[in-house]
Amino acid sequence: MDDVRIPSNIVPLPLEKRDGRVPRHGYASIRPATRWQDALICGNGTVEVKIFGDPGHEILLFRHEGMLEPELPPGRKHPPKPPEIAWALPRVREFLLRGEYGKANDFAFDAIRKAGYPDRVGNNRRCEGFALILDMETEGKARDYLRSVDFRTGEAVVSFEDGHGRWVRRTMVSRPAQAAVSHIQVPDGYDGALTLRIVKPSEAVPDGTEENSSRRPVNDPGMEYRFEYRSDGIIVEGRSNVESIPDAGFRAVIRVVTGSEVGTEAGRLLIRGGREITILTTVEWRIDYVRTASETAAKLEALLGRAGTDYLRLLEDHANRQSELFDRASLELASGRDLLLSTEELLVQEHLSEGFSPALVEKVFDMGRYFLLYSHGSVPYVWGHVNINVNLQVASGVQTALPEMMEVYFAWIESLLDEWRENARSIFGFRGLLSSVHPDGLNGVLFHMTPMSPHHYWVAGAGWCYQPFWEHYQVTGDIDFARKRIFPALREIAMFFQDYLTLRDSAGRYVFAPSYSPENWPGNLDQSRCVVINSVMDISVCREVLTHLLELCDTLGIDEPEIPRWKEILDGMPLYLTDDLGALKEWAWPDLPERFDHRHLSHLYGVWPGDEIREDIDPDLARAALLANRKRAQGNASIHGIMHRALAAARLRDPFLAGRNLKQVLDQGYLNPGSMMTNHNPYRIYCPDACGSLPVLLVEMLLYSRPGIIELLPAVPAGLGRGVLRGIRARTRVIVEELRWDLTSGSVEIELLSLADQRLEIRPPAGWNMETVDVELASGERWERRFRIGLRGRT
Repeated sequence: MDDVRIPSNIVPLPLEKRDGRVPRHGYASIRPATRWQDALICGNGTVEVKIFGDPGHEILLFRHEGMLEPELPPGRKHPPKPPEIAWALPRVREFLLRGEYGKANDFAFDAIRKAGYPDRVGNNRRCEGFALILDMETEGKARDYLRSVDFRTGEAVVSFEDGHGRWVRRTMVSRPAQAAVSHIQVPDGYDGALTLRIVKPSEAVPDGTEENSSRRPVNDPGMEYRFEYRSDGIIVEGRSNVESIPDAGFRAVIRVVTGSEVGTEAGRLLIRGGREITILTTVEWRIDYVRTASETAAKLEALLGRAGTDYLRLLEDHANRQSELFDRASLELASGRDLLLSTEELLVQEHLSEGFSPALVEKVFDMGRYFLLYSHGSVPYVWGHVNINVNLQVASGVQTALPEMMEVYFAWIESLLDEWRENARSIFGFRGLLSSVHPDGLNGVLFHMTPMSPHHYWVAGAGWCYQPFWEHYQVTGDIDFARKRIFPALREIAMFFQDYLTLRDSAGRYVFAPSYSPENWPGNLDQSRCVVINSVMDISVCREVLTHLLELCDTLGIDEPEIPRWKEILDGMPLYLTDDLGALKEWAWPDLPERFDHRHLSHLYGVWPGDEIREDIDPDLARAALLANRKRAQGNASIHGIMHRALAAARLRDPFLAGRNLKQVLDQGYLNPGSMMTNHNPYRIYCPDACGSLPVLLVEMLLYSRPGIIELLPAVPAGLGRGVLRGIRARTRVIVEELRWDLTSGSVEIELLSLADQRLEIRPPAGWNMETVDVELASGERWERRFRIGLRGRT
């Protein structure tokens, strides 16, 4: 604790008093948040609350999942349309095939500008709705201060003692009641007032001055506000003043329940004499709010009327559901006093260690799953693009047993398909699906592109978006899901590729043109020349889509007339190329050299999340991918690139690189200590890419699986030599009920529950002297084995 700077008015709870106060699955902080990035987070998917924890001046920052301000072309209202530029495609292809990449790019973007679309790649803005400020007249220093979040119950607690006595403030967002609930326990010795008031988010947290700084300002949602104070609570209304969504808005109803006097005065509520105060808040955001305001008001009042006012009862109802979801999977690495350390103290421990803080690693595993629980309501979190960001954010859901959260993602993707069809028609003149890249939660229209980010010519997006659907099928074996929700979509993606692949090279192989590798450009071109030929990601995704379709036709007994065409395309796919050191190239085209210093790692899609490149399938190709991963620099050190490198390293049995990237994430400013949420770049730009994907990275370091195969400890880095992993859904219809390992003693124990009749290969880690075990399992059968393994001998 001596290494952590603490405000002068705060005396943290000593370590010896923390037993029972720091959740086993959760985290604690020993100082209040001074930035919104360090606030505690509670949520039920629809409503999210950030809790700052200042003893006398609490800020509760409320957000509804729909509060996204879409980035639209100037003068256009929601929903937009994609540009009609299919006419330009033949000419763009002519330039590309002649090696005139500059002319191809210029012609493509002249066409876009003529269609009335300016160069733009801006993301939607995630906005906070409003802030509820609670002011208390505290006395002296806040002693025994602690704030915490329990992932199992979804509850945040701020507690301390002052001259009046002990204060306890508890907050959660109930799933069953659909309301945020705060409970304040006031000391018996307190005779002052407690005041409640509403302010705009930026007025509550006015600390941001630099756009890309760690103190980046909180976003107001572009609303005209109205606050109404009543004797029993507050009404908050916001109506859009944003041109693109003129009818949007939100309403919040806040009800205060206390046995004491409540009054209104000068734009605030005053509460005197209460010892227990419960505050219930419901929030509804609608894109058609102007037309439905009265209906929304009635709905919220009805919700509060049904919710009840007993905080402990509400918490129990919520925690029962939350814990059932959360407890399905776990990772245990730490024990003893380390489990009582705050995140600030754990980060100091991590920084001073050559290896890892086991307790911190365990908590980031838990936090990633908690993130999915609090952020997935009717849409996923939707931060950034689907060329890596959203993909990482949902990456842990399947294998860590959260199908409910993945269903949110699946349904959202399916809601975009009509617009993806329109993208394909308008931009290429083709059938099938062309995904948007910058989703805003409201539509799937593709209109964000610049010469440095030609997203309209990125043809791999829809396939990547459907990869989690395939992983869900591998885990569950759900034939109905595959038949109704995977096959039709993959077939449409294949239709696009069938229309797209009409060019051939001198060897008779198909040419992917125009093609784009997010967000890189070849070493012999400048940054505005990104439209090129044969991006390896495009090739890998096309190969994956067609391979999966053929497998589904065989498994489901589908007599598909396009099967010969799909096989013919696969036979004519471009060959992957390697550089002068044997590393896999990013573009499978001879005159396009590498640009190694870049944040994306798009050409390793076939390693992760795809499963095409494996040492046991094609050792030469796997070696080329491993070299490409080792050679890659980091560009501007964006977290998504670091996580993709780590995930690819785990699949390539490379514990050194997997561990090095994990260490960088934990050590170098990507983890906000007060919230456990991650950043896009070191110490700046709050972003959930790593938060959402760290659990699956840890899983894949410890357990690789695909149908018929489970490989133990493929990429365990030094410093994580013992632990227990439970509840993982392997990609071969198996629940890994427990994986227990101790590399010091050389033992591995595994307990499996098979969900199907199948033959499994249980494979040892690379370089260990343990033989592969073949086992026949019936559906519902459990199998367990303890292995003795020798020292690592990998070269």
